[in-house]
Parts: sequence; C-alpha cells; structure tokens
Amino acid sequence: MVPPLKKQLIEEYKIQVPVFYFHNKNPKLLLRISTQVYNSGEQYEYLAACMKKLL
Repeated sequence: MVPPLKKQLIEEYKIQVPVFYFHNKNPKLLLRISTQVYNSGEQYEYLAACMKKLL
C-alpha cells in the first residue's frame, strides 16, 4: 500500500522520496531523505516547503 503522503508528493509536487510507516508501539510515518551530490540545496528547501504545506 502506498502511503497517501507519498502519492501526494509525487502527483502534486513531482517529488519522489521514500515514505513508509514505522511500526512500533506508536506507529509513525517516516520520510527517508539522503543527500546526494546530484541534489541541490534548493531541492531540499522545496521539499521542506512542501512538507510544511502538507503537515
């Protein structure tokens, strides 16, 4: 099952980032972001701005 947040990031913002549920006593939704040489600072700022709108 694709988490709704992942689908929304792809469809509305054209962002592909791993989104998954971490199950323990208090399940949490997690994004896994990793820095790569081919990503720019602006791309991380864009992701942060989009997440502020969505959460």
